[in-house]
Amino acid sequence: MIPSAPVGAGTSSKSLAIASSTSAGTRLVRWTRGRTAPSSPKRPHYDSPDDPTPLPRRIPMSSKSTATPENALTPEEIDGRLRSTALARLATLRPDGMIHLTPIWFDWDGSSFRLTLGAGRVHLKNLAADKRITILVDQDPRLEKGLAAGAWAIECRGTATLSQDEALIREVTHAVLVKALGAADAELYTEPIMAEGRTIVTITPHAWHTWDYNKAD
Repeated sequence: MIPSAPVGAGTSSKSLAIASSTSAGTRLVRWTRGRTAPSSPKRPHYDSPDDPTPLPRRIPMSSKSTATPENALTPEEIDGRLRSTALARLATLRPDGMIHLTPIWFDWDGSSFRLTLGAGRVHLKNLAADKRITILVDQDPRLEKGLAAGAWAIECRGTATLSQDEALIREVTHAVLVKALGAADAELYTEPIMAEGRTIVTITPHAWHTWDYNKAD
């Protein structure tokens, strides 16, 4: 409720006009000093049959935990999706305890994640002090296609091994580029990227956290 005129010194009227909002519009009621101001009419409960203007029905969403035993991915499903997806999110720990999180391309060889990182990357500085690492691979087509499209995610926590072996750098860099850009561009860019100075990070998995909303409950 909003007074139709300021209330304060110099107001001589014994009653004030109060704007009261209703479902039919706005009406004015009288409020006598010393009496309790009238309250706005209570709106019927959502979707009540007494409500002439019910709110639009909401699309039902699951209230269960994000990951359950029923919607977890099998090892075969994990392997297939990691082989067919090129983009991930990588998290390492900074010296101050904060998380450093960035998108990154990756290769999956069937048992470990392999990354090619350029010299000077913050992740390399972090891993030099703390080998703990987390990588997340996910897709959420609901943003474009609606809730029925579902979503899936694969989170892996593990430890990192760093290598500057030239043969391994060439192998992993080429594999990452083939997966992300295709064979033609991989042939074109592998050597120039290696010339920047690279370090290979291999992630050994220790724990998995997965879900697929398209799986039956």
